[in-house]
Amino acid sequence: SVHGFAAVFPQGLLRQWNDGREEGVVSEVDDVGFVRTLIETLVERGEAEKGRIYLAGISNGGMMTFRLLCEAAPLFAGAATIIANMPAPTGAACKPAKAVPLIMFNGTGDPIVPYAGGRVGFKGMRGAVWGAEETARLFAGRAGCSTFREIQVPRPSSFDLSITRLEWGICAERAGVALFRFEGGGHQVPGGKAFLPVLLGPNTQRVDAAKTIVELFAQLQRGSR
Repeated sequence: SVHGFAAVFPQGLLRQWNDGREEGVVSEVDDVGFVRTLIETLVERGEAEKGRIYLAGISNGGMMTFRLLCEAAPLFAGAATIIANMPAPTGAACKPAKAVPLIMFNGTGDPIVPYAGGRVGFKGMRGAVWGAEETARLFAGRAGCSTFREIQVPRPSSFDLSITRLEWGICAERAGVALFRFEGGGHQVPGGKAFLPVLLGPNTQRVDAAKTIVELFAQLQRGSR
């Protein structure tokens, strides 16, 4: 474990999550119920503690994260998403029962999950999503955040992607929202190895998404004591 966390990696049916997009072979699966039951089981076994459960997902898993924040927010103390936006049908009905601290990582050149919103997939056959900033604003609004600022991440070379951290803060429910925007960044996990960059777009090592997420969750954990 890192920072005292136990990590659990559930797997959706057919390696997919029902995040609320209408297109897909798992659109009738109750994955919200599955995650609820999983958490209840882990708590009963003493492997997890209520009020200290954190959620993170990549791509389809990140979209499922948004659905869980819409439909089961009280279960979570913090959340993070990578290369994922709010599924449009889920967002249209989204009324989070509580505000949850959230951090997001999105590339403006993502060919799979469009940064500005729209159809998902190379051929647009995987449903529709909101834009990344529209998604962030929904949760910032729910938290009652009153300030917004953009912070440039230092760029040592013109060959590196330009990175901006968008922050919504001073929130009534102490659940701020941050979005790392990678200019021209692709469908990649920042800090990880670039996977098929010719097809999926470029990556960067200047921000390590996994490390940043764990550090945020650890900070939230310390603040909850």
